[in-house]
Amino acid sequence: MNELPGAWRYSGTGLISLLCSRWKPPDTVAGWRVASSRPAERRRRSSALPVPGRAARFRLGGAAARGQALVVSKVIYPRSPREMMCGWVHLPRFVDKIRLHLAGRLHPDYQANFTKGFDGRWLAAAGVDAVQFIALVKDTITDGEVADWVRVNVRKTEAEKQSFAAAVLNFPPPEDAAGQERLRLRKQQAGLGHRDDVRTFVDLIDADEGRL
Repeated sequence: MNELPGAWRYSGTGLISLLCSRWKPPDTVAGWRVASSRPAERRRRSSALPVPGRAARFRLGGAAARGQALVVSKVIYPRSPREMMCGWVHLPRFVDKIRLHLAGRLHPDYQANFTKGFDGRWLAAAGVDAVQFIALVKDTITDGEVADWVRVNVRKTEAEKQSFAAAVLNFPPPEDAAGQERLRLRKQQAGLGHRDDVRTFVDLIDADEGRL
């Protein structure tokens, strides 16, 4: 049987063993850099890996290394209204809001319109009762379970789903003067009055939550 290069040989038991401890791999093979096998470098690399049964420790740089506090937002943002489930825009966001509500973690800024606004529009378009849907989400763990229920119980055509998407993603339409004024005021309140690219409430949501 042909031997492997240097000191490595295939044993009869199927294991590879080292026969010559003095052999060192070349720095390059066919133009490719070979990772060093020197013990010191192996120790340095392995020390960065967590050891089973021991809490992992990480070296922090920047502000954390200097003892400065790291600012972490306490707001848990639901997904973008643009996200889809079973062909419905906004539905994943509504599911997130329900789960946060049930956990007591829905931020006050979202509570006033909970099951209203775009949530209410989806409930009306899908023909689903809010209390019924909240109970469904409470009894599920994954999005897949919710999606399975929606596929069986919400029988709407693709045209109806597309009509709902257009209404949500393009709200308010240019001819809705009251809606446009409300959008303008909300942009100012959010500190986004200068953002000409924010033209709809979905744009505003994504910009305010840091996605746009």
